[in-house]
Amino acid sequence: MPPRLIARIDRWIREAPERTAHIVGGKHTTYRALGERADAVADFIRRSLPDDGSPVPIIGHKEPEMLAGFLGCLKTGHPYVPIDRTSPSVRRNAIIDAASATLTIDVERIASLPAAASPPATAAYASDHTIYVLFTSGSTGVPKGVMLSEDNLVGFLSWISEEIGLTDEGGVFLNQASFGFDLSVPDLYLALTRGGTIASVTSDDVTTPGQLMRVLAGSGATTMFVTPSFGRVCLSDESFDATRMPQLRTVVFCGETLPPATAIGFAERFPRGRIWQSWGPTEATVMVTTLPLKRGAIDPTVPLPIGRLMPGLVCRVRDEDGREVRDGEEGELVIGGSSVSAGYFNRPDLTAPSFAYIDGVWSYRTGDLGHVKDGVYHFHGRRDTQVKFQGYRMELGDIENNLECVAGVAAAAVLPRYRVGQLDSLRAFIVLDDPAAARDFDAAMAVRTALAERLPPHMVPRHVHFMSALPLTSHGKTDRARLSALPMELEPAL
Repeated sequence: MPPRLIARIDRWIREAPERTAHIVGGKHTTYRALGERADAVADFIRRSLPDDGSPVPIIGHKEPEMLAGFLGCLKTGHPYVPIDRTSPSVRRNAIIDAASATLTIDVERIASLPAAASPPATAAYASDHTIYVLFTSGSTGVPKGVMLSEDNLVGFLSWISEEIGLTDEGGVFLNQASFGFDLSVPDLYLALTRGGTIASVTSDDVTTPGQLMRVLAGSGATTMFVTPSFGRVCLSDESFDATRMPQLRTVVFCGETLPPATAIGFAERFPRGRIWQSWGPTEATVMVTTLPLKRGAIDPTVPLPIGRLMPGLVCRVRDEDGREVRDGEEGELVIGGSSVSAGYFNRPDLTAPSFAYIDGVWSYRTGDLGHVKDGVYHFHGRRDTQVKFQGYRMELGDIENNLECVAGVAAAAVLPRYRVGQLDSLRAFIVLDDPAAARDFDAAMAVRTALAERLPPHMVPRHVHFMSALPLTSHGKTDRARLSALPMELEPAL
């Protein structure tokens, strides 16, 4: 029997071959065409590699050939490693090296492969076999590859489908995130296993004025899994609403803290839509908590919870000594259960500190801080963004959450400023709800005064810089490296 995942996709290739599987840049790819390319890739891999389950990097940027590369790997039992060609060459090469890859395939090669003489048989492998490896940033500067199995992915897809109410076949899933970012996983596999369509947004679409709205309007998207940063980009265009996207019914935010203002903006623009907050690390297969957000029930002055846990998982809140804390107390969120990765590819030294059996359950120490109250989880920030300033230990994420609850603030990022190796002050980068609002010394003071009503003085940033939008990485998250490089003289002196 072929693995469950590829069997579900092959069903649509057989039964609905002329249905559109993927749209990008105005190009429509049918299930038939996708299946034929996937067979060509599988045939090529079998002729090029031994049957050893070694990873195969697939390089491109949202082309249908990338999808064919992924499916070709699934058919052969070789895990695929998605690499976005818009990332720097140094980064791409570092991932290829970390994957110990002997075969790397780009989209040009996939497009030129001869058709397979006959459909290749799908390799038999266990459901806990690694089917893809996603590389994330490592603290040493070397990317680390998170291994995800078919069990991990199928379990996630089953849960999230039921959770957000995907009861019918088909649908159009907007693909915002790059294929190398785990937020793209639900777009791809909820669509392909249901006979639906993936509508991809490219990096050029996001950066070309007016192009993004044209792509969104023409996508026919019914479901979106997006970062809050991308959501803010959409809301910055006043034409972005249910009139432009009448089929949109479900929006799931993931990957970053969701500001209440962004959730409210979507609720107002799409009054008939359903909006979800979610949370989860790559190491636990995209997301593990969800929270439905109801229009009119979002308090703009209170950070949003991250929701309730996926059934069958456990999430312990533990202190620095590894002891589980009481309900309502802060600690590190530790996830255990079927969604947790086996660890990092070829890095037992990194796997051991982060993954372990806890009370007999395979678990992952997320590095995220939070608390649980009455079964609802709340996110406080990350251990690795915790800083000590003026003798106080604080979370930058905590400050950002509170800034985003200040009236008039649409988004915020807070970074430390170091001088001679010492933390000198905090810098806040702020996007306002009203693009025409004043962005001067008085406006900065007003934001600081409002924040001081929510936080102690040492947590109020000294420097405030107003921006039209926060810069984004290729994954659609706030680009903190670019923010930290901004010169100090751009900011009001407070």
